[in-house]
Amino acid sequence: MVSRDGPTDGMRHGEIIVSGVLLALAGVVVINAIDLGIGWGMSGPASGFFPFCLALILGVPSTLHIVQILRTSAAGQPFASPPALGGVLKIGGATVAYIFLIEFLGLYVASAFFLACFMRWLGGQRWGTCVAVGLGFPAGIFVLFEKWFLIPLPKGIVERFLSF
Repeated sequence: MVSRDGPTDGMRHGEIIVSGVLLALAGVVVINAIDLGIGWGMSGPASGFFPFCLALILGVPSTLHIVQILRTSAAGQPFASPPALGGVLKIGGATVAYIFLIEFLGLYVASAFFLACFMRWLGGQRWGTCVAVGLGFPAGIFVLFEKWFLIPLPKGIVERFLSF
């Protein structure tokens, strides 16, 4: 986001990089959507129509944001203070650990562990709240997807052992 005084130098580079990555992603989706077909047929839109529209919704603002950043001057302050950067690294590290845990423990157990730990150590919540949310949310997701929608989600050792 650009402030009234203009972005800081570090913020400027970060925003250009993120907008560039989003623009590249939108470009890949546009190319694949065109391959699938973006026209309108007898039975409605072709299979690439919706992804094409989403890519435009992502790509146009990314392009406009890059132009806006390049037209403003940098204020010369750092992107983030060291304590703030430490918080970002904690959240990023926890998220990466969660992604790897899904492979071994499955979505439900990894989510319970991730939510409880995240709430306790990064949010400072009481253990009772952490355990309740950590167990309740994955249980709700299990009922919603596995039982109601009949869509299986990644399972780990525990779910296979319990025959879910």
